Amino acid sequence: MRTAVTDTDSVGVAADSTDKWRRDHERRAARAAVDPRYYGMMPRGVRLRANMIRAGLSA
Repeated sequence: MRTAVTDTDSVGVAADSTDKWRRDHERRAARAAVDPRYYGMMPRGVRLRANMIRAGLSA
């Protein structure tokens, strides 16, 4: 019996997925840096990155 090939079997797909999450995290942090209501709804990591953006620090 053969197993099905899944999307996660490819290293390239896994890297694309990581980039997707990284871009999403940066997008959320950028918005949280300028929107106090959105900032309050974000998890700690996004809030910390938003604080870095406000302070003008790079990742």
